[in-house]
Amino acid sequence: MIMAEQVFREALIAAHSTVVAWASLLDRINVFPVADGDTGANLRASLAPLHDPPARSGDLARQLLAGAIGNSGNIAAAFLSSFVQTEDLAELSTRVQQGCRQSRAAVAEPQEGTMLTVFDGLADALGCGPPISGEAVEERLARDVRNGMDVLPALKKAGVVDAGALGMFLFFAGFFRRIEGRAPDIPVLDLFHGRIRPAPVCVGEPGERYCIDLRLSIEDIRPVREVLATSGESLIMQEDDACLKVHVHTDNPQLLHSRLAEVAAIDRWQVEGIDPNGAFLAAVSQGDHDGLGLVSDGAGSLPRSVADSMGVLLLDSYIHMDGHSLPESLCDPEKVYRFMRGGGRISTAQAPLSERHRCYGAIREQWEQAIYLCTGSAYTGNFKAAVAWKREYDTGDCFRVIDTGAASGRLAMIVLLSARHRRQTEDCSRLEERVRHLCETVWELLFPAGLRYLTRSGRLSTTGGFLGDFLHVLPVLSPMADGVRKLGIVRSPAGQIDFALRYISSLQNIPSHLLLQYSDNREWVEQAVRPRLVDALPKAEILTVPLSLTAGAHLGPGTWGLAGGVEV
Repeated sequence: MIMAEQVFREALIAAHSTVVAWASLLDRINVFPVADGDTGANLRASLAPLHDPPARSGDLARQLLAGAIGNSGNIAAAFLSSFVQTEDLAELSTRVQQGCRQSRAAVAEPQEGTMLTVFDGLADALGCGPPISGEAVEERLARDVRNGMDVLPALKKAGVVDAGALGMFLFFAGFFRRIEGRAPDIPVLDLFHGRIRPAPVCVGEPGERYCIDLRLSIEDIRPVREVLATSGESLIMQEDDACLKVHVHTDNPQLLHSRLAEVAAIDRWQVEGIDPNGAFLAAVSQGDHDGLGLVSDGAGSLPRSVADSMGVLLLDSYIHMDGHSLPESLCDPEKVYRFMRGGGRISTAQAPLSERHRCYGAIREQWEQAIYLCTGSAYTGNFKAAVAWKREYDTGDCFRVIDTGAASGRLAMIVLLSARHRRQTEDCSRLEERVRHLCETVWELLFPAGLRYLTRSGRLSTTGGFLGDFLHVLPVLSPMADGVRKLGIVRSPAGQIDFALRYISSLQNIPSHLLLQYSDNREWVEQAVRPRLVDALPKAEILTVPLSLTAGAHLGPGTWGLAGGVEV
């Protein structure tokens, strides 16, 4: 039986969307091999090519291997590089077995109870031969995930299943549910009841640790193996022709770099510090709000790290650039703005409706009640989509949807002040009332460096853009509920700062909080703008953040913005 190519492609997309929907939970329960709270983030990033798979499965396999990060991402990519090349249901079992061998070979010290056990369970379930029952596969893999707590002491101590194992269970559950046309919502809390809430204990050990992803050009792998075996832990290696992709943890990255440089050419070197208490802190920050969730869109100028620290879940938009599509939070802003300066065209889009629906379902599962602060309906269709889903599936009114009428920094400020207010109440109606008040009072000013990018994105006529740039006209814009309004024009960056200060001084209520946003001009914003704001508003809390890439894609490089609000 030949598997329909389109069905297989849609099943991969569904599997990816399912992992994305539960990524925040995976971060919260991540304690093995290091409790750094990033398993969900790493799987989101590593599986991103599945959002819009290329036509050739070989290209998809290479993209997965090349883009994988972290322990979970690299092990998953080693397995999936075989799985995604399945062309016939009859060969699925063979592909899975090959993936099992590849993933185990990539890990220096394979551990049972992790996603490796889930891969083996899938191979065993498929080994019984056709017909394949997705429900039976799901039941078997859920059992393997649950049993992992009895295998790994770190999991038993924390009272959780392995985050990577749960992530791949979700992947395959989403995959087979799409293949068989079953309902996409997975009852995760029921399946793993009592096993996905981290215990309030510190599971990590203190000390400086670093997570490193690197790529080497090699002639002989033996000396490289010797260096890695004696200089790091959690080692994962994948060899491809004359290249070796490596993920490793170490307490001395400088020493590891110098030792590797003696035996191979280092093509890529990415270092990230490990917080051994990451999962614990994430659990604590969100644990106070288990009954009341706060959700918003990634299109706001709210870095995911800040959102995570405040227990806010962000749903991604997508950036289309140079033939590729990536979640906004995974894009490199420097690369995006450089591409735009070079004349490249960029577009933005919301996540596919099926992905949004899976996210809504996961939100409903995770919280007794949740408030979704949508980007204004004048800018996206998220509010309409969420309300339609709620009407059909949320009979208990636990998922409340608010059209904020906002975007970029204004949306971010509404979310930030709402999250701060949530510390004072667990009453959903009271928080909703506060959110709606903020939607009326929070303001934002956006200062593009010119009009040509607005012209290129279709937000302005070509003639208007040409004349504006020729006359050095810099518009001052404000995203409101009915769309973007032009509040005025200036003729220089200094004029932009003066306009912002005059605007603030004209307000009836002086802002207690300011959100200062930059595009590719962070140094100028921090040196020229921030000191003027500090002088004018010495008591205000000022947070400097990147401008939402959704806004940056339309407004262009050189843009900066300012949002403000009052905390009551």
